[in-house]
Formats: sequence, C-alpha cells, structure tokens
Amino acid sequence: MSSRDRFSGGMTRRGARVLAPALLLALALALGGCGEVAEKASEEAIERAVESDGSADVDVDSDDGSVKVETDEGTTSYGEDLDLPDAFPSDVPLPESDFSIVSSSTQGEDLFVTMTLADVDFDAEVTHLTSGFEESGYTVGDRMTSKSKGQQFIMFTAKKGDVTVSVSLTGGDDAAAMYTVTTTP
Repeated sequence: MSSRDRFSGGMTRRGARVLAPALLLALALALGGCGEVAEKASEEAIERAVESDGSADVDVDSDDGSVKVETDEGTTSYGEDLDLPDAFPSDVPLPESDFSIVSSSTQGEDLFVTMTLADVDFDAEVTHLTSGFEESGYTVGDRMTSKSKGQQFIMFTAKKGDVTVSVSLTGGDDAAAMYTVTTTP
C-alpha cells in the first residue's frame, strides 16, 4: 500500500469509507432515543448497509453504544470502557488516572488506542508514564510539550527493540491519552 493511500494514523481510504458511515449512523442511533424494537431494527439496518459491499463486518450495540468494524485490514472499535486490543504490549504503562478507552484499532502490526482521563494531575501523570516506560526497558525521547489557556500537552516516543510507542497526553478539562504502537521488522 502506498503512503498516499493512507490517511493520518494508518487508516486506508477504504477503511475510512467503511468507518465513516458506521460512525455517523451509530451516532444517530445513540442520539435518536428510539424504543427497543426500533433500536434493534436500526442496528440491523446499519450493519447491513455498511456490510453491503462485503468489505467489512459491522457490529452496532445500542445497549452500550459501541461500534465494532472488522475488515481484512484490521478491527476498529468505538464506545466507552472498551478493552485494550489483545496485542497491546503488556509492558506499556497505562495512565494512573481513572481512564476509559473510547477507541481502539488494530491494523496489521499497528495498534491505536484513545482514552479519556478523569482527575488528572498532569505533571504526575507524565512522570508516571515516562518512568514506567523506562522501568520496562524503553528509551523515552522525542518530547514535545505545550501549555496554553489551562490546557497542557505532551507527546513523546518510547522505543524498545522493534517496538515504538508514541504517546500523546492532554491535560485540562478534556484530558485524554492516545497511544500508537508500531512494530518494525
């Protein structure tokens, strides 16, 4: 696959064509306040519409508001309190703040995870994550930080062998953490 066939974050154009309608329809379903029978019918209609070209398997769950899209390129999930992908490295430190995984994606060897954070002490969280990587044998580098209008941001990489983990952490009212795990053969 050529680099121009990829969007930022490793998603292909085909993957985006499949995900966009699923996400929009799932959002409409979640906001629609439908009754139970209508919700089930909507779930099935959404799944059939997105799956109609045969390139994806879609599961919309109106009970928990989650959407899972599986293609031959990987699996992407959206919702609240999702699980980490099975291939997520066990030695990668997670935030010590309360967190909820809201999206995860596995595309080949690459993993992408986004989580919301609550009650974040930004400086303590940065120390926890960077020291946790170092204790697990990773080399932490490539730091970029920013602070503006009550928002704090840091992005850094941690490398160990053929695994590189990029972490973006934002503090403030909309605190979040994003992990990108890539493996280079």
